[in-house]
Amino acid sequence: MSEEKKSAGELADKKHWIIRWSTSPVKTLPFNPFGRNFRDLHQLFKRRLPGKGEIRFLEIGCYPGRYLWYFSKYFGYQVCGIEYIDRCCEETGKLLDSCGVSGRIIHADIFDYRPEAGEELWDVVASFGLIEHFKDIQAVAARHLDLVKPGGHLVLVVPNHQGIYGKIMQKVSPELYRVHRLLSREQIVEALSSDGRSEIVEAGYYGRLGLGHTGIRERLGETNSCLRFLGRALIFSVENFGRILPRSTVLSPFIAVVARKK
Repeated sequence: MSEEKKSAGELADKKHWIIRWSTSPVKTLPFNPFGRNFRDLHQLFKRRLPGKGEIRFLEIGCYPGRYLWYFSKYFGYQVCGIEYIDRCCEETGKLLDSCGVSGRIIHADIFDYRPEAGEELWDVVASFGLIEHFKDIQAVAARHLDLVKPGGHLVLVVPNHQGIYGKIMQKVSPELYRVHRLLSREQIVEALSSDGRSEIVEAGYYGRLGLGHTGIRERLGETNSCLRFLGRALIFSVENFGRILPRSTVLSPFIAVVARKK
């Protein structure tokens, strides 16, 4: 492990992710970006990121490739991903191929990776649920920003574990709770702003009431079929009602920050 990674304070190590993804394999990538939870993020990206064209996009921690598929299909970006687990690199490539998406997958740890000599940096660099697995988010955000070309954009999206979401996760999945740092919008903005290399374009809480990042669905999967059915029906009812509730610090499932590199 590099000294840089040690100093960042990894909360979820490689073994954690190998076990996680081997027990929860992904079989398909396409999803509906206009659904309840992602619609706000989709609108954010349409507002703040460059439109279709020769845009080079990099996702850090890209397995299974769902966001590579999304940015290829809806933005026309030239997509690339970094992933540090061998099998996940292979599976991501296969899943993208099955959807007709051409994307390069780089097998590397973000703290060790350096672009090849003469290689152009990326127009847009993003991660979805990565920085919250480290104690020092400033160091992780800085590694993201290192790969953004001047004038390019950085996107950081993390699950919002403040309020009800963190409390639910702490109760139903304490082992999952331990590998997350509970972050606020202000903490992420501060981490990005601290080295003076970027300016914040937009930051906030996005999505409607949703329980997908609390571990509750995984716990239901371990129960008998009757409890599983009742639990899923209850979750569906709660989340369906949540569509009418506004975005907020308490109820929105995502925190997102879009920044521009100076």
